[in-house]
Amino acid sequence: MFFESIDGSMLRKSVFIKQLLVNAMLAIIGISGMVVVKSQGIVLNNFLTLQNDEETILKGAGLTEKIITVWGYRIFAIIVVIAVYTAIRSFIKNNNKKIIISLLCIPSYLILLFIIMTGYQLIYVNQNELDKQKEYISKNMEFTKTAYNINIEEIEVDSTGTITKEEANKYSNIIKNIPVVTSNIVLDTITETQTSTGYYTYNKTKPTIYENDIAYLSPREISNESRTYNNKTYEYTHGYGAIITSASKVEETGDLFYISKDFNNTNISQPRIYYGLETNDTAVIKPDSKEFDYPINSTQNAEYVYDGTGGLKENFLNRLMLALDKKDLKLAFINGNSSILIDRNIIKRAQTIMPYLLYDDEPYMIITDEGELIWVLDGYTTSNSYPYAQSSVIIKTNGSKQTINYIRNSVKVLINAYTGEISFYITDRNDPLVMAYNNMYPTLFKDASDIPEDIMKQFVYSEFLYNIQAEVLKMYHNVTTDVLYRGDDIWNNAIYSTSTTTTAGEEMKPYYTMLKTTNSEEGTLGLVLPYTLYGKQNIIAYLVGEI
Repeated sequence: MFFESIDGSMLRKSVFIKQLLVNAMLAIIGISGMVVVKSQGIVLNNFLTLQNDEETILKGAGLTEKIITVWGYRIFAIIVVIAVYTAIRSFIKNNNKKIIISLLCIPSYLILLFIIMTGYQLIYVNQNELDKQKEYISKNMEFTKTAYNINIEEIEVDSTGTITKEEANKYSNIIKNIPVVTSNIVLDTITETQTSTGYYTYNKTKPTIYENDIAYLSPREISNESRTYNNKTYEYTHGYGAIITSASKVEETGDLFYISKDFNNTNISQPRIYYGLETNDTAVIKPDSKEFDYPINSTQNAEYVYDGTGGLKENFLNRLMLALDKKDLKLAFINGNSSILIDRNIIKRAQTIMPYLLYDDEPYMIITDEGELIWVLDGYTTSNSYPYAQSSVIIKTNGSKQTINYIRNSVKVLINAYTGEISFYITDRNDPLVMAYNNMYPTLFKDASDIPEDIMKQFVYSEFLYNIQAEVLKMYHNVTTDVLYRGDDIWNNAIYSTSTTTTAGEEMKPYYTMLKTTNSEEGTLGLVLPYTLYGKQNIIAYLVGEI
């Protein structure tokens, strides 16, 4: 019995050791796989710290990564295969000592590789870092510009003198369209002065070209309070038209100059806004039921019966499921012939259909030649895996932050404010991401050539994209590798003074204005941002963004 007990204990111990070795093998194989996967992301790692005040770190692979790390990981993959094969054979032969030696080869190699990488960087690369890393700094510059689509034409401005009378006459349309009011002033003023209409809210405005002049178009959307006015939920369903304000003119009193602020703009044939940014609830259009349309005066309101193509007509069971989904049981018990307008918020509407794009939270409205109101929503493809490109942090529509190193404004989404009809157009077929989505959903996207000309000409450059590109261009403009390395030519947004009693000021933000660049025959609406050299006050450059 004694010897049987000893043999059983030894057997259990042997089984335990073998199980431990098996677990060790599996763990090392897993770690090895992680290291190999990590090696594939070398071109996204940090490889160089610039000699500037902010100690900017460049992304990509440097000399150490190319010579030591890449080959080190390739050899490591071979060592892993040999070590695991040897360990398995030793395991079959019950040679525990050889198993341990085989497995220890893997962490020992990683430690040796780390020492070699560190020594090579310190002893060889850092002694003459600029010359050793120049090729890889150049790659970082090239790939960053491509990733953010900022391989732009840089033009030297020769004339810096005072504008002449001849030039003033030649560019009179540009000069007369210099904005004198901002979008914030427009929205604040409209909110204060248009409260008498009672039912509407004005939360968005965007510059546009209206009758050859720059103007702000501010959609007149139905307010949240109006939808439940006197508990008549489905009578207050839509906004109406837009207020159009001049950007370059004011009244003699200094007040805003309204091009159109009433409810009877003859250029708008269908002014009703059933789909917008404030239409966050479901609307029910009852058959032959009149809705509130717009106030005629303080005591009388116009009425309207919706005849658009939007809306669902469902049986009771489907309405019940919809009611549960929308958390509104009244939807289940409405008239079966009623039309139910769902997903009326245009951003959420686009996200529901195509959730893989990043959408601008500043869509804007335009007026077609036929007088229809159309929302324009910019869609972006993004990635954080573009090799050698610098990273940026952006804030998404829901407020969350996202790190990217590639972005393209490859999609324009058009939504009819009356019917809710939505169309996705590809505007950049050189973007591989959007073309991959196009292959996945071949019936969803249309070509940019199908966009009506009257809509196309009213597109404006995305301020969201412009801000990202402008930030990257502070470093990645027309600099050479050695200048970038030393941080000798970093730009800042120009500063403007907000007070006459202090020299302190605020950074300028991009602003829309009428532009005429060297490659355009007529003035166009675009964005402008002046730059100064880091720590200086004189303007050294300005960035123009135009469609």
